[in-house]
Amino acid sequence: MSWSAMAAARHRRDVAMPARRRPARRLPTRCSWISDMARHASRQPKPTKTCAACGRPFEWRRKWAAVWDEVKYCSDRCRRAR
Repeated sequence: MSWSAMAAARHRRDVAMPARRRPARRLPTRCSWISDMARHASRQPKPTKTCAACGRPFEWRRKWAAVWDEVKYCSDRCRRAR
């Protein structure tokens, strides 16, 4: 009996459904977390500023790259609260 025929007959309980075989789990070829740690360790520290509203330090973000000199607030909430 084909798989689709067994699936159609499953509600009748007269045909036992065989367990589907799961594909074998592939192990990584190299230890990925070590390379991630090394990549993060070599990055330069990001510049920081202090928020004018709440006084907390915040780091540079890529979306602020063009206007980093003009950024004063860490979030929209602080910008609205002024």
